[in-house]
Amino acid sequence: LILGKNASVDHIIPKSRGGNINDIDNLQWVNQEINMMKHCLLHEEFINLVKIIHENTKNIPINK
Repeated sequence: LILGKNASVDHIIPKSRGGNINDIDNLQWVNQEINMMKHCLLHEEFINLVKIIHENTKNIPINK
């Protein structure tokens, strides 16, 4: 992660889900694109979604 380039502060519990925006324990640095994908999911929900996507796409060939 590079501050000012691709780093973004993420709310582990999103503001829209009742997360405290001033609690440092609710913040984590993440890649800006990942933060946009996470949107309003809880951290655990996003990790589970990534696992499901990975499990369902790991056998799909990648065309280069």
